Amino acid sequence: PASSGTLEGPTAALSCTSTSSPSDRQPLPRLTRPYAPIACLGPGTGLGEVFMVHTGTQYTVCSSEGCNSDFVPRTRTEWELREYIAKETGGYVEVERIVSGQGIALIYTFLRDIKHQSCSKAVEAQFKTDPSGATIFQHARDDPLCKMTVKLFMEMLGAEAGNMGLRYLAYGGVYLVGGFVPQIKDHLAGLAVGFLAKGHAKEILQAIPFHAVTTIGLGLTGAQLYAWDLLHDSDSTSSSVA
Repeated sequence: PASSGTLEGPTAALSCTSTSSPSDRQPLPRLTRPYAPIACLGPGTGLGEVFMVHTGTQYTVCSSEGCNSDFVPRTRTEWELREYIAKETGGYVEVERIVSGQGIALIYTFLRDIKHQSCSKAVEAQFKTDPSGATIFQHARDDPLCKMTVKLFMEMLGAEAGNMGLRYLAYGGVYLVGGFVPQIKDHLAGLAVGFLAKGHAKEILQAIPFHAVTTIGLGLTGAQLYAWDLLHDSDSTSSSVA
C-alpha cells in the first residue's frame, strides 16, 4: 500500500510498494499480522532503512538513520573484520560500511589479506578492474573465496534484518528491497541463518515474516504512488475549500 508519510530517500520509496508485489517475494513462511509495523532495508551503494506504522487507515513511512548505527560483531571473524575496517575509518564502523555493496568488496579483501584465504587469479584480475559486489556474486558458486565472502555477507545482512525486526516488532514483515536484491536471490539461505541467530529472541523472529523483494524498478513505482497520494490529497483539499 502507498503511504502518506514523508518520503525521504530511495528505501522510503521502495517501502511504499514493497508489500504489494507478492509474486516477486522470496518469503520465509510466516503469517503477517494485520496493521502491525513493517520494516524495510535496502542494501546497495549504502544501506537504507525505514519502518512503517499503521495509523488506522493506512501505513505511514517513518524515516531512519539506522544505517549509521554501530556494526556489532557476533563472531571472532566479524570482530576481526570490524577492526580491519576501523583502521581506515578512525575507529567507528557503521553497519552501512559492511552491510552494503561496498561491504562485499571489503569482506573479500579482508578474507584475502588478513585471513589469508587463497584467491583465483582470474577472479582477482576481474576484481582489480571491477572491485564491486557484482564481481564477487558472479563467482560465488565456483570460487571458494567468493563463496566464503557471500556467505559471511548474507549472514550479516540477515542479522541486521533481524535487528530491525526486533527493534520495531515488525510482525507486519521485514522486507529486503532494492535493485541489489535480484543479485542475491540465489543465496537466501544465509539470510535466514543470520536473521534467526538471536538467542532467546529467536522465538520472536520466528513469528515475523521476512521477504526478499525482487521487483525491478520498485523505487520508481513507490515514488509514483507517493506522488499520486499527494495529488489526491491536494484535489480533496481543493474540493473541500470550494
